[in-house]
Amino acid sequence: TKNTLKSILNISSQYGSIEHNTTGRDYVYKGTKSMMNSFSKNLSIDLKKDYGVNVVSICPGNVKTKLNPGGILNPEIVALNIINILRDVDKYNGKFIDLNKNELNCTQLSDPTILKDRKQTWDSTVLKNDGTHPAVGDADTRLLNRMRSSAVSAVYGAGMHPDRKLWISNPRDIISSDFEPTNKYK
Repeated sequence: TKNTLKSILNISSQYGSIEHNTTGRDYVYKGTKSMMNSFSKNLSIDLKKDYGVNVVSICPGNVKTKLNPGGILNPEIVALNIINILRDVDKYNGKFIDLNKNELNCTQLSDPTILKDRKQTWDSTVLKNDGTHPAVGDADTRLLNRMRSSAVSAVYGAGMHPDRKLWISNPRDIISSDFEPTNKYK
């Protein structure tokens, strides 16, 4: 009998990507993640064909957890990103998706009709929700106060850090250079 399960999502790592491995070391961790990605790809072919089940591997990024307290990504935001991928999982069957890149190329948006339809859906949702999208939360005074009290100036590393203390796992010496950052999208 056919199973009612529709998707299998494997949490992977960029370290499992053979293409992105530039550091060596960590053989067991990288090897098992790479093997899982390969199994996921193989399963995506067989399970899709036989049972209609999609299989995807996702690298969620450096998520802050009990095992990784130095993580920089909020687990709730990462979970929402994964849920959004699962909503259209048919498009991603057999893929390794790296959320670290802050992009998931959506080739469908190149089609003006699809772009227009999705924009209308977005605008309609925002209109029904008093001018904001339901995925956007309220910024109350408690949250703003927490942000103010944990902000670190750019001179000291920038960002939001508990007690305004910056923890750097691998500090480096400052090296002066003539490098000037540019925004290629400007």
